[in-house]
Amino acid sequence: MKFDVVDGQQRIRAICEFRDGKYGLSKDAEAIDGNPFAGVKYQELSFDLRIKWDTYDLDVVVMDEVAEDETREVCLRLQNGTFLTARGVSPDA
Repeated sequence: MKFDVVDGQQRIRAICEFRDGKYGLSKDAEAIDGNPFAGVKYQELSFDLRIKWDTYDLDVVVMDEVAEDETREVCLRLQNGTFLTARGVSPDA
């Protein structure tokens, strides 16, 4: 099954690249539970933290059977910070 990412493409790419070891965390990353993480790569995380990373839930919205122009409209609204409403539902409802 194929999906198009309408918003969040950079974030998804960063998550995958960190997981693949292409770079470490930010040099100013705050400590977690007293453990310093500045510059740490995924492979350098403790086993427990890798499990937390791998099982962290991401919110995803799947738009099914949506025309290309509707997808484009959603993308533009997200980029411009315009509120989205459910199809067929008035924003005043």
